[in-house]
Amino acid sequence: MGRVDGRYYPPPHVPERPGRSEARVKKRRPKAYSLMIKPWHELRKQLQTA
Repeated sequence: MGRVDGRYYPPPHVPERPGRSEARVKKRRPKAYSLMIKPWHELRKQLQTA
């Protein structure tokens, strides 16, 4: 396949491994981190005092 919208999509079948195909689902759950809405130096101070 190649690049679409700046992302790389591998071909659906791997030629070196007969009978195998690339996964088409996410393998990990998204992490529950909040967005960084403060500058990094403020967050660093806040983390050091916690």
